[in-house]
Amino acid sequence: AAFPGCVAMSSWSLEVNKRLARAKQDLSRQVYLSHCSICDSLFPTELFSLRSLVRLDLGFNNLSAIDPRIGELKQLQELWLNDNPLVAMPVSVSNLRALRTLDLRNTLIRNVPREFAVLNNLQDLNLQGCPLKKSIGDAYAEGRDSLFSYLRRKHERRMFKKDFERLLRENIYPFDDHQALHELCESVFLMLKKCTSEDLSKLVRHGKRILPKEMVHADPKQVLESIKGLNEEENARNQIGDIQLRLRAIFPEMP
Repeated sequence: AAFPGCVAMSSWSLEVNKRLARAKQDLSRQVYLSHCSICDSLFPTELFSLRSLVRLDLGFNNLSAIDPRIGELKQLQELWLNDNPLVAMPVSVSNLRALRTLDLRNTLIRNVPREFAVLNNLQDLNLQGCPLKKSIGDAYAEGRDSLFSYLRRKHERRMFKKDFERLLRENIYPFDDHQALHELCESVFLMLKKCTSEDLSKLVRHGKRILPKEMVHADPKQVLESIKGLNEEENARNQIGDIQLRLRAIFPEMP
């Protein structure tokens, strides 16, 4: 895509300032700053004082990055950033829980922050024309639910990894070297790369049971086998429970 150049301040500031002044005066909840040749070094930061904004259009400019303070506009419902040379989105956008529309068409975005998984109201995420990395592109191609399921798994995985490393440091191996524990955590999660969020939850809940008493004996492969064993135990319990329910339905007088 061709992006507009960042031109001298005098050629764009009057129009931008006029639109912002009008928005403040009228207490407008919508600001349109598309086609204003706005670039990173000349971004109108006074935007972040308009806390009641519900729609912000910054499309067709020359922005390669978005100030993380965008996450302060908590009432924002529509954010249009299409046709900018954007290379990444700030994680702080995940604070915009009211966001319904995020237009990133024809930008240089390759990845979507996993934290965006918490944006439950975001129904229209447009990534058309973006050079997405394969995993994101494949999930996006299958639709909104597929993409958010992918992001949710990645987000949960990061949270479980933090919880597991804290468990190692504080409860299981409190006297061992923290760097060695970090490396153990990384090795375990690499081994559990294909595991579900429920599997990782079991790892955190049953960490003391799964891991040996001494860290030097910890084996990521054995951790994976232990998770599989816990799943087999759970399946066996569920099957027994189903049988008991069926028997009670047939023989209601059974104790």
